[in-house]
Amino acid sequence: MLLYGVIVAIIAARSRDPKLRAFVRRFAKAGVIGFAKFQASRFVLAERRPKDGGAMRFFRLHGHGVSGHAFAAALLHGPIMSTWGPGLSRRDRALLSAALYAWIGFIAWSRVALDEHYVWNVLLGARLGLRVSRGRTTATP
Repeated sequence: MLLYGVIVAIIAARSRDPKLRAFVRRFAKAGVIGFAKFQASRFVLAERRPKDGGAMRFFRLHGHGVSGHAFAAALLHGPIMSTWGPGLSRRDRALLSAALYAWIGFIAWSRVALDEHYVWNVLLGARLGLRVSRGRTTATP
């Protein structure tokens, strides 16, 4: 994700497109906050991968209890919707959001299908990515 962010930042700087620059700022903010939260959740829920037996281990390095791929896919939703969504019609905004959710679902499914994560791991990663990308990182009442 860092490489992706750097590439998009370089493109935004060269194109001088204000929307692309706004996206890069929002994505970078979500990425920095999200990286810290993701690493902390990986440490707390240090489960082994299903193909390695899936034993739950808490508070260990190199855990796989939260899907990083699902997290990264979901991290794009907020910055894209807040940058390009407001300028779209209600129908087009809904289609864009649905396409992004489909992408998140595809990535999550692939991680389960490849026996890299359990369903709960990808759901947790996607939910964490969506919350961070929308700027909501605390529990709602």
